[in-house]
Formats: sequence, structure tokens, C-alpha cells
Amino acid sequence: MNRKQLTAVAVVAIILAATAVLLMNTNRSDDGGDITIVDGSGRTITLDEPLTNVAVINSNVPKAMIMLGLDDSISCYYYGAKNHFDIDAENRYNNGETDRNLGTYYTPSVEVLIKYGVQAVICPVSSMTLYSSTEKACELNGIEVIRLDCNGDSMHSDLEKLSQIFGNPESSTSILEQYMDEYNTTMAAVEAALEGTDLYDYLCTFVSKNSIYNTSSDLSALMSHAFAENVSSYTDLPTDSVTNEINDGAVEAVSQVMDRIDVYLMRAAAGDFDDGGSEAELVADNQYNSYVGDSSSNRLVTTDSPAYANNQIYVIESELMSGLYAHIGLVIIVTEVYGVEVEGFEDIDAAITGFQERYNQDSIADGAPLVYRYGADHPATGDNLLLSYTA
Repeated sequence: MNRKQLTAVAVVAIILAATAVLLMNTNRSDDGGDITIVDGSGRTITLDEPLTNVAVINSNVPKAMIMLGLDDSISCYYYGAKNHFDIDAENRYNNGETDRNLGTYYTPSVEVLIKYGVQAVICPVSSMTLYSSTEKACELNGIEVIRLDCNGDSMHSDLEKLSQIFGNPESSTSILEQYMDEYNTTMAAVEAALEGTDLYDYLCTFVSKNSIYNTSSDLSALMSHAFAENVSSYTDLPTDSVTNEINDGAVEAVSQVMDRIDVYLMRAAAGDFDDGGSEAELVADNQYNSYVGDSSSNRLVTTDSPAYANNQIYVIESELMSGLYAHIGLVIIVTEVYGVEVEGFEDIDAAITGFQERYNQDSIADGAPLVYRYGADHPATGDNLLLSYTA
């Protein structure tokens, strides 16, 4: 059995195990009453009935709820000024009910939540989320706090849990089934496109966290469909978390396996490319210069790497590296890195447009930069935009 077959077997085993855990942790009781899930913080949440009225904190949950057709249940929200989803709560806010915008990630008014009959606040696990003191105040007033990132390593399980706490309406479960079918079909198409290709090793960093994605991350599982090894697997960096901070120890560990970095991927921070044009290019250039340098620069990746010599260094729009768009991001990476065509994605603009229309998403705007390329022939001094989106 070759390495690709072994990877496929391992991925199937992981999926089966994850499904079993989800079925144990997410259920409706035998008498049809309680709904129970284990949220992203590991806390068991039990509901007497499906939710119908919630507040959302941060943008990932409303994106997922819009996809699943659950957004009419949002009565209060906060996710920053850059986001606008045209949900009913926003329209009511614009018509004078200005307290529906809670105005903070950390300490939304419990009085406002009570005023609008909110049953639960759905918020991220650890960043841009409720303080524990606010969580306690919510609970004392009968308002559940449910922590689901709906992004990154928990994306798929969080989507299922989100549908569950709203009672798994048929409209939601059918969309989720369609999305997962599309995701799995895309993975199969990627592997078919790479059949017989010598796969590269890669390293990937998350700029906003100044971290390396290691082998325990969902991103590493995603990349296993298209690459041989995550270079972090050749180091002794710990894997008890999904990322490793880029500090002197991490730089030293990676320096010992620099010759294995065939491809270097950098996930830009969310919103980094929103302004487009020269401003987005400058952001990408700065990120490249922060992580790539010569052997004396103490940068994570050096000009001694194959990735630099072969112009295989990429700064990639954040949405394409995690969350709902991740499978499309993998197609783009495979297309650019290996120069192959993935069946069903011959027109990547049409693929993104179709995806956004099917799932009511608009995170990638017309003209948005998607990928910048760097390396020996592409220094951070010229036009390095490799791909942008045209609606």
C-alpha cells in the first residue's frame, strides 16, 4: 500500500471516528425532549426545545446560519462594522432599534438580551467572545452561552451542532448534506487530478496568530489530499495544540529541515486584502518579508529552501484556507502549485460565484485578491498578484 493509499485509509478512519463522537455528543433524548451537544469549549449544553431566538457574536456563526437558512432566528448581534449580512436584526437596527447591535464582543448588555427574549448567545470559543463574567450573568438570567467557532478545525462538526440546536429543520439538514457532498466530491477530484504526480512537502503558517499549522490541525488533514507531508512532522514541535507559535525554538526546529520545504503557504489574516490594489499588495509583501529571508535573518523560511528557489511561496486570502471555502482554496492551491486542472473547477471564478449563490455567501467580493506568489524570480518589489476573483 503506497503513501497516498495509507493517507486515504487514515482520513476515512478519522472521519468515522469523528462521526461516532459527534453522534454520541449531539443527540435528542429518547423521549423527544432534550437536545444535547458538547460545544467548542467542551461544555455540555442541554436544551429543552430547539432554539428560535438567539444573539450572535462574531461573523462566522451568522455566515453559517445564513448558509443553513437559520438567520431569521437572530434578534441581536455584534460582529464589527466591516460585516453586513442584511438580516432582519440589522434592518430593525437601521430602523431605530439601535440596541439590537450589541456593540461589543465581550460584554453585550444582558438587559438587551432579556428585552428581546434571547434564548442563547452563540459566540466563538476563545477569541472575540464573551467574558466569563458576562457568560455567568447570561446563565443567571436563563440565557445559554454556546461556544461554536464555525470555522477552522471544528468547521464541519460545528455546522452539524448548529443545525442540531435549532432542531435540525429539513431545510438546514438538506443544505448541510449538499455542502458535505460537494466538499467530498471536491476532495476526490483533487486526488484524481494529482494521480501519478510526485507530491510536494509543504509548510503553512497563519499570519494573524504568528503560528505554524502542525499535523493535528484540520488544515493539515485538508492538505493531505494534495501534499506528501506537513514539514512540521519532521520536527519535534509539540502537537497538543493545532498550531505552534513562531518563536526562536520553532525557527530553529524548522531550520533543521529547510531542505524539505517544497511549498510554503501563508494564510493571510482575515480582512487583510479587503482594500485590494496596491494596499493589499503591500500587506502581502510585508507578510512575505516577515517570514522569509536569507539564512542569517532568523526568518522562519529562508532563501535556501526549495520553495524559494522554485517560486513556490504563496500568501493566500484567509477565507480560502479555512471554513466554508476551504475546499475551493485547496483547488486553487493545487492548480497553482502543480499546474493541473481539477475537474469541475476549470473556471475558478464561476466556481466561487456558484458557491456563493448556492449558500448565500458573499465573503469574497468582486475584484478581491486571492493569491500572491513569491520566490527567487518574484521578490517583494513588483506585481506579485497571481489570482483575483471576478464575479
